[in-house]
Amino acid sequence: MRQPDATSRNTRALRQKHSLLELCHKPELAAQVTLQPVERLGVDAAILFADILLPFEPLGLGLSFAAGEGPQITRPIASRARCSSCRPWIPRPTWPT
Repeated sequence: MRQPDATSRNTRALRQKHSLLELCHKPELAAQVTLQPVERLGVDAAILFADILLPFEPLGLGLSFAAGEGPQITRPIASRARCSSCRPWIPRPTWPT
């Protein structure tokens, strides 16, 4: 988890129940992880919870996270030809429901 609060007890408890990708994909869980340090520290700003590798999913690179091993990319880009075969990424104008 790429944020300072990754080692908090509340975040660890959520990680025991949900995968990292679930925490990123479900807005209510991402908001909960984002707001934990804000509520604990009483600050007026938050770092939005996400993972830097999430754009790999719509590109069709096969992103997953193995417990204790970190990110796994099943179809990495290792050549120019492979880059050309990636699905085009078209951002959605609204959040999925």
